[in-house]
Amino acid sequence: MRSTLLIKVQTDSRFTSAVEALLDASYREGCFQTRQGGKHRWLIDCRQGLSRSELLRPIVTALATELVDLEACQVVGYGVGSCFLIGGLIMGGHITFRGGILRTERKKYGSNRELEGYLCKGQQLVIVDDILNSGHTATRVLARLRALGFENIAYLSIFCFEWGQGVARLENEGVPVRFLARVSSRARNLDCENSYNLKKTGGLYRVFSQWLRRLKK
Repeated sequence: MRSTLLIKVQTDSRFTSAVEALLDASYREGCFQTRQGGKHRWLIDCRQGLSRSELLRPIVTALATELVDLEACQVVGYGVGSCFLIGGLIMGGHITFRGGILRTERKKYGSNRELEGYLCKGQQLVIVDDILNSGHTATRVLARLRALGFENIAYLSIFCFEWGQGVARLENEGVPVRFLARVSSRARNLDCENSYNLKKTGGLYRVFSQWLRRLKK
């Protein structure tokens, strides 16, 4: 992986080209707001890459390899990012998968469904996602699927942030976890606002020090 990134990404050699291509299209540096209201210096926006068929196909092939190893034939997603992945897996062609999308809330008219798609409760179901970090969303999805009657559930993502608690949270729930690539941070974990403030105050300190030195002369 490129050494100039603020992150380090490790992956199996089988998936390197697919992961690197997606990362090139999805990695951004700047000042981005987090879900908790903080600010980070970088992000991986997989939707930018997964919306391009030439990048989606290799990722879907890599995910399918893991799904075959799990002996799974049905997948479910939640949120915008997973829609590309679920659709890609269903249309992959070389392996047959059944797919579903869990709604953010139950449909209020027509079928009143909470889960769209044709899935069998008696067979293993794999939650497929783009990124696993804290695991809060993943465990909420897990709880909702269990409430719907699914018991044999596993989890598969493209990226896993190693500083997050997602793997531990899911494994504590008895859920097997797999991912294509592990992401770690190269830089000290300062958010972009703190980094800016440190640079700004450091610059003011230098100017003030120079002014004091001139006064002493």
